[in-house]
Amino acid sequence: WEKVGEDLNSPSLTVAGSVITVSSAYVSDRGMYVCTATSSCGSGRASSILEVEPREIPTIEMYPSDLQTVTKGESVLFQCRYMSGIPTPIISWARSDGRPMPPNAELLSGGVLRMNSVTGAEAGSFRCRAENAAGSVESMATLRIQELPRIRMEPEGSVTLMVGSPLVIKCIVSGDPIPRISWKKMGTSLTQLSTNSATLEFASLTKEDEGTYSCVASNAAGQMEDRLQVIVEENEEYLQQGSYPQDRQSPQPAHRYPQEPENRYPPEPENRYPPKPENRYPPEPYNPYQTESPENNPNT
Repeated sequence: WEKVGEDLNSPSLTVAGSVITVSSAYVSDRGMYVCTATSSCGSGRASSILEVEPREIPTIEMYPSDLQTVTKGESVLFQCRYMSGIPTPIISWARSDGRPMPPNAELLSGGVLRMNSVTGAEAGSFRCRAENAAGSVESMATLRIQELPRIRMEPEGSVTLMVGSPLVIKCIVSGDPIPRISWKKMGTSLTQLSTNSATLEFASLTKEDEGTYSCVASNAAGQMEDRLQVIVEENEEYLQQGSYPQDRQSPQPAHRYPQEPENRYPPEPENRYPPKPENRYPPEPYNPYQTESPENNPNT
């Protein structure tokens, strides 16, 4: 036996009489093999061509990273890129826990897995598999989905209370990861309050507590803020008790209510009704033919 142009020194070749065996062939083993038979009558030859196709198990890498974190509403892309493999490997994607792929998942050419406008249900691990005739290889990709803080204060907007009243302000937050809470007070100046509690409590309000209170919720996705305006009014009882320093005490009015006028009603006129006439009836007209009555005649 002989190999055209090369020696038979490959470790995969074994020659035993009229048989040559190729085991675990290499690409370098391809070529023309010639068998020569010789006798007293002469010699003869036969040849055979061995073609060895290259085979290589795939190797892959995850791009841009095997762990990505996005916020709800955003899109994400994983690419499972094969670095080597003969013949070209076939790439597929699946959830590692066996669940169906999300409805918004798209499998694109080049081993790309894309998910648009994630909602949170897509979070988890995904398995990329690259396979060819030489074998297969797998790699994992993990998706984490975070949510911007949502925040609401109770009471909302604005609240007006009297001095000495109690007040409880609640800051209700949600998000993923769990948001951190901080408080600020905005009055004549900005003050950072030294509490991370979700509740601010005032047992008895003073005028100094008046202002706008801000609750800030923050996590890895970002931060959100809500505000409450607190108005503290002074009542008269509070002022009468002298709760302010002497130089700030407001003067008390002489009368709490306006005085009534001396005469609540206008005076009555002296004569409420017109005077009666002396004679209620007019005098009788003079009658020249009338004689005096005997009673008035002195001669009778």
